[in-house]
Amino acid sequence: MQVSFGGIKTRPAQRAVYGQRESAFGTDKSFLDQCMAAAGGGKAISQSQSEKLKAWIEKHKDKDFGAVMGGGVSTDKPLNWDADGSSELTREQIDYLKSTYDLSDMSKQEYYNLMADLTNMNAISIEDVVSQFVKPVVPGVVMMSVSQGDTERGMGDFNKYGNLYENLLQYMKDLNYMSERLAYSHSSMDSAAFFAFKDYLSDEKAMAGRFKSIFDLLA
Repeated sequence: MQVSFGGIKTRPAQRAVYGQRESAFGTDKSFLDQCMAAAGGGKAISQSQSEKLKAWIEKHKDKDFGAVMGGGVSTDKPLNWDADGSSELTREQIDYLKSTYDLSDMSKQEYYNLMADLTNMNAISIEDVVSQFVKPVVPGVVMMSVSQGDTERGMGDFNKYGNLYENLLQYMKDLNYMSERLAYSHSSMDSAAFFAFKDYLSDEKAMAGRFKSIFDLLA
């Protein structure tokens, strides 16, 4: 379950028919920067979304986060709500995580436990965890056509069960695809929608990159 907060009204994404071990986010940056310059502004939108996420965390940090994940998840192992992700994993912590979690076969409960462990080790921030489930209302600002298979698997979603490493790589590819579509759709979008979606993709790419660097240590 994804919980959306406030923000910009957008068109729903159209998911019709069209038709890893690599990480490549860099190719769209230059063109997107040109689009940003043409649109102008945008900083206030990014700050607003960040502030809304922080406000949500402050309001809900004492509540059951398992319900946000869709229910059926025990939160006996607590998240560290003060985690800022500023620590590097030690060899001992890496060995513990490798012996505890199988990234190729992850259940929803195991995924929550992994997030709890990583926040308590301060290897990721609490925003990295919460932002996976609490989203600004922006992912549908670009009309997209995707294949029936992509619709079924949830194009643009990071699946948090099964083969976690492969799911993350697929999500990174989806983010690249959405960035390309955003770059070539900027002329038909108002600047508020453009910057909202651009900031959303930028934040998601940064988060995915942080997770991949950790998953590489545990694979």
